[in-house]
Amino acid sequence: MKQVDARSEESKPNPYTRKPCFSRRRTSRVDTFDTVEGVSVYWRCNGLEDVSPVRNLSFGGLFIETSVAVPVGAVATVDFLVQEGQIRAEAVVRHVKPTSGLGLKFTAMPKTDHARLGMLITRMRHSSRPIAQAGKVNDAEKCQADISELN
Repeated sequence: MKQVDARSEESKPNPYTRKPCFSRRRTSRVDTFDTVEGVSVYWRCNGLEDVSPVRNLSFGGLFIETSVAVPVGAVATVDFLVQEGQIRAEAVVRHVKPTSGLGLKFTAMPKTDHARLGMLITRMRHSSRPIAQAGKVNDAEKCQADISELN
């Protein structure tokens, strides 16, 4: 019978508990933190009003930087402060990172604003800082590294 060293088994990653090497997102997001020009939104939720920087953005929603605590499930109205024109959306709070920010999922947006959101996302993708892009690992490279760890 083959003897197995317990220490070597513990050091191997468990393929059933690790995160997948692919994204489950329906839409890709752009990190506005990595762009030359930032994006801010004016938002209202539960009687609160604030202006906050956007950390990442997609057609599905956004993450805003704020220290304001809002409960998950709360409904918010978001107005983008951008050169593409008016972009207004209704959203719901999907997750809260205390002292860091809020993840908002878009629930409604006029068609004309949706087109402007597309222009904004395109502009943000093309205005990424070269240094930030150099440090990013794409999904294929990440998957290949994960597969190598298992072998």
